[in-house]
Amino acid sequence: MAFDTAMKLIKLSPENLKIVQEQTFSDVQPCSLLQDFNRFLNRVMAQPVPLSKGKLQPIQKWAALFNDELTEPDRTTLKRPLTIHYPSVLGLYLLVRAADLGRIIIAGTRKFQLVINDTMMAQWQQLSATEQYFSLLDAWLTMGHASIIGEDLGSRDSRILGCAGVNFLRQGLFTEDPIQTLSLEVLPSQLGAYNVSLLRLFGLVKLQWQDSHQLKHLQFTPLGVVLFNRFHRSIDLEGLAIPRGCVDELYEVDGMQNVVQPWREDIRQLLHPQKADAFNS
Repeated sequence: MAFDTAMKLIKLSPENLKIVQEQTFSDVQPCSLLQDFNRFLNRVMAQPVPLSKGKLQPIQKWAALFNDELTEPDRTTLKRPLTIHYPSVLGLYLLVRAADLGRIIIAGTRKFQLVINDTMMAQWQQLSATEQYFSLLDAWLTMGHASIIGEDLGSRDSRILGCAGVNFLRQGLFTEDPIQTLSLEVLPSQLGAYNVSLLRLFGLVKLQWQDSHQLKHLQFTPLGVVLFNRFHRSIDLEGLAIPRGCVDELYEVDGMQNVVQPWREDIRQLLHPQKADAFNS
């Protein structure tokens, strides 16, 4: 009964279902998420990524070099940029951690490195592009806590759909209307610039940066409107915003898989990551 209630609340209308079913998922569609994410994985497999001692983020030198390899590199005018000034790199790092495809180890005296989780990587390589896309979407929405990459959004829930900053993206519902200027000014800090970059990488928005932490334009795509309106209705806010009678299906075991399989015939399985902590070995 509870399962049926949850599924009804996140069921798509015929028009919205058509948008999801007709969307092509590949290395470069709906954006460059999979191409850039697999580049990140390849770099980690080739050589462990050195992490900072405090936030356990890729060190600035590594982030700057990898940023240049991205399909659309982040640009900053700062003379001494930090890792946080490469939000796409930090966003991809969040996905690696949230999807449990990378783990942190201690290498020497107080030296930390990101290495590949071989067990999860074996799963990843068996997935189609569509399955990889929704696996990363699942990891981002359900396990993408800011704390696992050393960040703090100042909200009780630091995942993108649960943090206070998400309210600057919508007025009741998510729409294709351009986000207003006042919201653009606060989004990088309230939502996290790395989450803003992930919105673009997932093909959920079209955006323009003035600088790495200053937005000029942001507008949801039809796919972004459909997915965020549906998934925002099943988000763990400790009961504060869950519709009456709704079970938080998205956060159950195989929750995302149960939700999206009826939408797409080409989804047979998704990743099964463990809970991501700020540090594991």
